[in-house]
Amino acid sequence: MAQATPAPKCSPGGTGTMQATYFLLPEKHPDVLKGVDGTIVTGLVEPRLGPDGWPVVSKIGRAGKTAAGPTASGPITDVNASGEILWWSTTSTHGVKLEKTGAACMPFENHSMFADGHTDDATNFLTAQFHGVFTVPSSGKVGFSLGSDDDSWVFIDGALTVDNGGVKPEAVAPYKSAELSPGQHQIDVFYADRHPSGAVLVVQPGFPVTAAAPSAVAPTPTAAPIAKQLKTQKRIRIYGIHFDVDKATIQPQSEKVIAQIASVMRDNPAWRFRVEGHTDSDGGYDHNMTLSQNRAQAVVDDLVNRYHIARSRLVAVGYGYSRPVAPNTTAKNKALNRRVELVRL
Repeated sequence: MAQATPAPKCSPGGTGTMQATYFLLPEKHPDVLKGVDGTIVTGLVEPRLGPDGWPVVSKIGRAGKTAAGPTASGPITDVNASGEILWWSTTSTHGVKLEKTGAACMPFENHSMFADGHTDDATNFLTAQFHGVFTVPSSGKVGFSLGSDDDSWVFIDGALTVDNGGVKPEAVAPYKSAELSPGQHQIDVFYADRHPSGAVLVVQPGFPVTAAAPSAVAPTPTAAPIAKQLKTQKRIRIYGIHFDVDKATIQPQSEKVIAQIASVMRDNPAWRFRVEGHTDSDGGYDHNMTLSQNRAQAVVDDLVNRYHIARSRLVAVGYGYSRPVAPNTTAKNKALNRRVELVRL
């Protein structure tokens, strides 16, 4: 279980806080220990974040080759069906673990981005995502400095703003930004340590920033978009299935969503599915594992009994709170983690 750190006491002269989530990549992860580029490598990720809020690997990142030749930073292989890099997600199948969540004071300067209790990265490689919001009072550019060893990227409103990729010694990326309109904007900083030559991250926003959880997931779509996403990505999060508190009893208002899922299954008779149950972190580990398993099974049973879907096409799996999509630090985040996911096998 990840540890949530208390809110820090930040310097009055700082620029606020950002929500921080830290993960651990094992030594055997396929995207680490590939060598050192020695300089910033731009273009490893696409210009916009993917549908789940993570950077999307580019053709350069997939191939491990730039116009100047091969790069030690690639190929990047740990991605989902949308091409999003999973170094910041426990949905990775390569042993990525959530270490802790909390708030980080800005400016942030850490020259030892190692796992807690370690003075080097010989055991695991640390990755981190920082998220916040800020307000622009009038149209204009905002200043931002980002230095790292190794990869780091800044996205403002989902658009790549600072590109500091590459396995390298500490380097500060040049800042580029289009004009920002007045009002509130979102900022995401992604960091990854991928080589034992060092582990440094320096984040210096030139504007006041407030910690916030990553953006909420969009409501569950209707049957046609559900089928489209399952066809292209093989996974979808479902937020329209509701249960009685601390029980696996499906509430009546869930019927519309379950009927949509049944419609997709009838229209695609060759598809098989894993129905996943996920909970927030309230309660013990064993209790939540059982609860999530029972809730997933309840959805399977409903599809079989009421909509006559063949049981052989369905399997129920409960993950408890082991695969959060947001830190379990607020009621809003916990609501995001209480979900059913549908996976096409």
